[in-house]
Amino acid sequence: MLRKFKIQHRLVGTFLIVSVIPILFLGYNAYKLYSDSISDKLSASTFQAITLVNKNMLTELQNYQFLNGSISTNEFVQANLSNERSQQVVTETSKESAMDAIFRTIFPSHVVTVSIYDTNHDPFYELGYETISNEYLEKTISDVNKNAPYDGLTYVRTTRSYDTIAVGRKIHAEHDSSEQIGYAFVYVSTDLFSKNILSSVDLGTGSKLIIMGRDGTVFSSSDNEITLGERYSDPTLFYMIKEQQKNNRSSFSGLVNNADQQISYIYNEQIGWYLISLMPYSYINSETSQITLSMIVIVLMIVITCIIIIYFMNSNFAVQNWS
Repeated sequence: MLRKFKIQHRLVGTFLIVSVIPILFLGYNAYKLYSDSISDKLSASTFQAITLVNKNMLTELQNYQFLNGSISTNEFVQANLSNERSQQVVTETSKESAMDAIFRTIFPSHVVTVSIYDTNHDPFYELGYETISNEYLEKTISDVNKNAPYDGLTYVRTTRSYDTIAVGRKIHAEHDSSEQIGYAFVYVSTDLFSKNILSSVDLGTGSKLIIMGRDGTVFSSSDNEITLGERYSDPTLFYMIKEQQKNNRSSFSGLVNNADQQISYIYNEQIGWYLISLMPYSYINSETSQITLSMIVIVLMIVITCIIIIYFMNSNFAVQNWS
């Protein structure tokens, strides 16, 4: 059967079987092992990175929660929101004086608006340069009620289209913690997270950091092109996270926006938000692609060298036969 082929063809075939095919096999396995190893290590390091980012965000958030706590326990607020004093007229001067005493102690830099409401959702006090619509107010109150006894976090777009996160809590009477007398809200600019924290973390080319609420609403993001206050553009992302959360998996792979992504997340149960990182596999495999290119070049060089050697061998063989 093999005698039907010319000797140079048999030599080329033998060479390919003996050398080139094993090289391709070993090269593919090396590529696969290296790619999997890089992916696993990046997954672990990415989760550690977002863990640190999460701690930084919670530390920043505590300043605004502390402001809410100071308002909730303030003697003037307690006295005038309680049932015994709720019908009495409180002058604006006395309000300003009492609240100034709080703000001189703590007033974080990214506060947009501070507001206090009674249990009937009527305003008791407000300070700030942005106005909150009734629709968003009712949503923030609803989120606080759902998340009690912890603070509620809600994305709020002001009437002038300013992106904020409302940190809200119920105000309870000091003499009876079971009695609610109102609500306190601190509206924080999303720049606190997007510009000061998320954008300063570089996980690699094309990577993104996103904060989502427990319903999938985007609170903040390192990518300015992601729309805030709505569900993420690819709903499968949040669906996959919820599914992996059932299995206690904090890192996994998935197809998001038609691209393979390595996804890691942390869920903060008390405040009800997800910190999510997306890292495209095109970035992860950028180094391994260099290995593939090098392997192809080496194989081509071997094949060309083989053909040249066989050509000269065949030429010498033909000359000898002619002689």
